[in-house]
Amino acid sequence: MKLKPRFLLPEICQHLDDKKALLLLGSRRSGKTSLLYLLKLELLERKIPDSQILFFDLENQLVADQLNEIKDYNSFPLFLQSRGADTKKRTFVFLDEVQYLQRASSFIKYLVDHFPNLKFIVSGSASILVKKVFSDSMVGRVWIFPVRPLNFEEFLGFTGEKRLAQVLKKANFHLDNLGKISIATFQKSFRFYQEDFSRLFAQFCRFGGYPEAVLTGSIEGKRKILSSLYSEYIRKDIKHLEEIRQITAYNNLVRLLAGQIGQLVNESELSTSLKITRPTINRFLFLLNETFIIKMLTPYSTNPRQEIIKASKVYFEDAGLANLLNDSFQPFERNPHKGSLAENVVFSQLVKKGIDPFLRLHFWRTKQGTEVDFIVQASGGKIVPVEVKYQRFVKSKIPSGLRAFIKKYKPENALVLTKSFFSERKLGKTRVLFAPIYIIG
Repeated sequence: MKLKPRFLLPEICQHLDDKKALLLLGSRRSGKTSLLYLLKLELLERKIPDSQILFFDLENQLVADQLNEIKDYNSFPLFLQSRGADTKKRTFVFLDEVQYLQRASSFIKYLVDHFPNLKFIVSGSASILVKKVFSDSMVGRVWIFPVRPLNFEEFLGFTGEKRLAQVLKKANFHLDNLGKISIATFQKSFRFYQEDFSRLFAQFCRFGGYPEAVLTGSIEGKRKILSSLYSEYIRKDIKHLEEIRQITAYNNLVRLLAGQIGQLVNESELSTSLKITRPTINRFLFLLNETFIIKMLTPYSTNPRQEIIKASKVYFEDAGLANLLNDSFQPFERNPHKGSLAENVVFSQLVKKGIDPFLRLHFWRTKQGTEVDFIVQASGGKIVPVEVKYQRFVKSKIPSGLRAFIKKYKPENALVLTKSFFSERKLGKTRVLFAPIYIIG
């Protein structure tokens, strides 16, 4: 099967010639291994001899054992030479699922420091372990690239909708430049494709963006792939690495959270419902966040006395996985959770587009319950409130929460993501844009 490119690939390729190791970090089946093979193809196109590119799959126990038997790191070049490489020349070493390599951090750190001809390109799924060992001792020696499930533009390309992917890419809709955007121009660009975009976005919300699930034709096949992915995650990343004994409680927590997308997380209520302690709940939430299942979104506040500052909202990295856990694979338009799922997809799209959810993406909510779904801190410190309203609009009515935020903070621009409506209007000095939800892809 022909490998399909990812939008992250050109950015990674920019660092193939420098000394630092490259770490691709993401959930299982998010496309890390395919990216490694695409990077290998890139090297071959650059006329790097195949003998100078060595690929080790560490999920293969025999391969992992071979590398773990190397105690003297100085002998590693000799090991590569036995595989046909000339280590006096530039040699590229691929390590897939590096969490299975014992002393991975010290191993790679030593070799990067002492053998400049070796270029390491590695992937890892167990975020807790991999991030810890690489951040503690690899500072200045590694570039880290998060590999997440497909964004909507990639989804279109993977499903054969190349024309629509090109339309979306050409539109180049970014929150950083809302002030320069002409809604009339965007509406003209999309006018012949709105039904197709709406249909495919609904499919994206239903099945998510894990590449293997996207490329599988049948609904049952998609369900089996997502179920297998989650089972593998529990068996390998959680039960094995963290030695959690309360697996049933952990699974029950994940399912509860799947039914609370976009809602405030109340740890006391979760503790009572699951009959486990709050410290255990906190640990489980940390594990879920660090293993690419959920993301906790923190509140935006410049006045702690007026706004909630402690409670966070929960979102899933992938809507398809959330639907699996909710047992909600019915057509998206009939899904009782479609509003929160659409909001979840917008959240994941913002994250996949490069916004750090812990630093630059928040929500806003007052003690009275007035809220805005997302507050994006764009370049230059400007804030852009984003409200998701997956419904039909007949006129540009500004949601009450967004209206309250604009009145209080007076941003230059604001965005309402609708089902299929284009428009814009002014509220005071704030320009409020209305656009279909798929445009954020």
